[in-house]
Amino acid sequence: MIYVDFFKDLGKKIQQLNKFFGEKIASFEFEENPFGDVSVYIDKKAQEIVVESIIKESIKCTLLSEESGFLDFGQKYPLFIVDPIDGSLNAKRGIPYSAFSIAYSTSDSSDFINEAYVLNLSTSDEFFASKSNGAYLNGKQIKKLSLKNYIAAIEGIKRQTNLDDLKKIYKSFYRVRSMGSVALDLCYLACGRIDVFFHIQPSRIIDFAAAKLIVEESGGVLLEFESKNLYNVPIDQEKHKPFWAVAELTNIDEFYNKVFMEESK
Repeated sequence: MIYVDFFKDLGKKIQQLNKFFGEKIASFEFEENPFGDVSVYIDKKAQEIVVESIIKESIKCTLLSEESGFLDFGQKYPLFIVDPIDGSLNAKRGIPYSAFSIAYSTSDSSDFINEAYVLNLSTSDEFFASKSNGAYLNGKQIKKLSLKNYIAAIEGIKRQTNLDDLKKIYKSFYRVRSMGSVALDLCYLACGRIDVFFHIQPSRIIDFAAAKLIVEESGGVLLEFESKNLYNVPIDQEKHKPFWAVAELTNIDEFYNKVFMEESK
């Protein structure tokens, strides 16, 4: 666990931006970021905290962030993948569901993410995982909640979303939530508070890099959408194919058949 203290320190600093959430200044717009979204005040301030901390700690690395794209700090690896505020639309509007998300990798593939940290900026829930060493919530190894009525979470819904995809998901579960932070959805999936997750539009690595390891280290898995193939993508600035995730490996077949195979029966 090389960077956990550094990640936690970053989270505490970024959490201080909570005072701006829901205020007019939070939505003050800057230029378009490298991922094609318009940067706003809270995103820019969070990015500054990350960059200034890397420089202060003299960490040689590469940073991939939503607000900057790739930044070279003197060494290709470790490669930090950061979303300074995941769920920034929620944060701008004062909805208490957003996160700071950071992971590091020793390669340019999501297979090689070694440590991950996600902080719920509103509740202070801290999620951490280390490759082959388990996943933790607030310092304790994650123990899954298990309930009979399955809850699904879904993100990536847009105007152009295929309504047939939505219908298949919504009719298959007791409740479906769309809460606005991919990182937090996946972390609560890791805890079993959500049973299955769907990202139905092309996705970016910064949104799920840290949470992916937390899910895997808790016994869950990310899969290619409409498939049971493992979901692994390059660490880059591109949008990649949609995915879904389950909290328990034993539920893959049940959920796959329920959502993706029903029409073929």
